[in-house]
Amino acid sequence: MQSMKSWRISVALKCPLLKKPCIGADCMWWMQLRGKHPQTAQPVDEYDCAVKWLVVTNIETTQNIIGVQAATESFRNEMVRQQDELIEVAGQRKLQ
Repeated sequence: MQSMKSWRISVALKCPLLKKPCIGADCMWWMQLRGKHPQTAQPVDEYDCAVKWLVVTNIETTQNIIGVQAATESFRNEMVRQQDELIEVAGQRKLQ
């Protein structure tokens, strides 16, 4: 399998919006992305087309949503457990 860099060199970049050759830094959609790639955890510090970065940022957003959902579910389970304990204590006091 070819590395991503060799693939990018061998393929002429074409703008997905204009359907013309990419104009790079002169384009309003040209942006820098810094951070870690969500699939490889490799550091990223690159300029490229914002349309290209949409896929990467969507993957990262999905991973963050999954993490938030897991935290919310954990919080909910803890609240249910505490509520069950409170109901049990209240029931025991009522019996006394």
